[in-house]
Amino acid sequence: MHQRANGTDDLNKHFSNANASPHAKMLASRLCDHMGLDGAIRISTENQWHGILSILEDIKSQQR
Repeated sequence: MHQRANGTDDLNKHFSNANASPHAKMLASRLCDHMGLDGAIRISTENQWHGILSILEDIKSQQR
């Protein structure tokens, strides 16, 4: 799991998806903190949060 990012600059370092808004990155971060990466991906898929899902998939691919 990633460390919590505190500011916009920190979010940009941890969440490299350049097309995502700071709000989407913050939501992705909070979902990961709360339920882990796999849980966040599952919830984002179920709710069809495509932008959040894109960020989370980027994170997962960086971990490999």
